[in-house]
Amino acid sequence: MRPLTLILLVWIAIVACAALAAAWWLALGMTADSAAAYGKQAAEARAAAESSMSAVRAKVLAHQTYAARERIEALSAHDVLSAAKMIEATGRDAGTSVRAIGASVTGAAKSNGSSSPSLRTVSLSFEAQGSFAQAFRVIELLGALPLPATVDRFDLVLVSSEDPKKAGTSLRASGQVRLLTKNISQN
Repeated sequence: MRPLTLILLVWIAIVACAALAAAWWLALGMTADSAAAYGKQAAEARAAAESSMSAVRAKVLAHQTYAARERIEALSAHDVLSAAKMIEATGRDAGTSVRAIGASVTGAAKSNGSSSPSLRTVSLSFEAQGSFAQAFRVIELLGALPLPATVDRFDLVLVSSEDPKKAGTSLRASGQVRLLTKNISQN
């Protein structure tokens, strides 16, 4: 073979390899572009699905919170005087006497322009005297009141007695019950 033919074949091989490399590069570039476009479309589809799911979740949450608000309002339909009477009745059920000795409004929720009265947080102070078992029965009953209420504070003090047989057998209990109500006074 002649050297000129050999040089020509080498040049043809180099140009063919360059053309093949350019074709591969172009194909990979188009594939990358189409993959990027596909990725962008997939991201847009996910965003649209998440947006519609967020709207559905918001509607479900609004429905659930509406039902919860209705239940809270139904539970808090009592006034402070009837709540105090319930607290005093727990003492009778526990075998001792419980007296409601004070009430204070500790906070009020905003009514948001609705026609229904806003919920208020009221703290009722109480006092009781009896045995250790009676005092703790009072606490147990206060925790089970049919009201949205919690026992905030409960103190026990040993009562001294003049009679040596009764010394150390009586306790004075005092505390606070916090509850939600719509009505401060009877209608």
